[in-house]
Amino acid sequence: MVSTNTALDPNVLPSKPPTTPKLVPVFSFNFKCEFSPPGSSTDLPVPSNSLSLARIINGEIRTVKNDYGLELDVPGITGIDDLIEKVPLGITQLNCTLNGKTANGSDVLIYYDGFLKHAQATFEVIQGTKKHIEFDDCSLVCKPIFKLSKGVEDKYKWILTEDFIGKGRFIRDADDFVYVQYFVYIIR
Repeated sequence: MVSTNTALDPNVLPSKPPTTPKLVPVFSFNFKCEFSPPGSSTDLPVPSNSLSLARIINGEIRTVKNDYGLELDVPGITGIDDLIEKVPLGITQLNCTLNGKTANGSDVLIYYDGFLKHAQATFEVIQGTKKHIEFDDCSLVCKPIFKLSKGVEDKYKWILTEDFIGKGRFIRDADDFVYVQYFVYIIR
């Protein structure tokens, strides 16, 4: 029988939100990038929507000590980030694909999307007029997803069963390379 009553029963509607989830930092990303922001090599204005590519030339994932004993350490990360700048919205959309190998040589693939809300401090680092900002100076967020090759160490398989969110920033090193750095959290 098909019901003709499509109204929501007020007795089954949520009445109050659950306890606020806790974010637990479990690892950090540190990626050295090569990229040119849209419009940086021309006098033409940046289009309202534009694409630029950031190449991750080297990076690492490092465990952040946590109460759950969760670990993830992956050196030699490389990859690409498609940056779609949406000027009217004041954001840049991230679309990143990365890869690396664990200590035993197993492949780790990382995909993340996210957003950078445009802020003066961030542009100053990207444009090279400032070297360093704090994580709280910008709004840079990513949502990583992981894939592991067969044979990966058992201690890393937990990453396949969690949701992650990362809070990031940009800085420059002594040689003027741009780095993107994140602390990545699980939700409890």
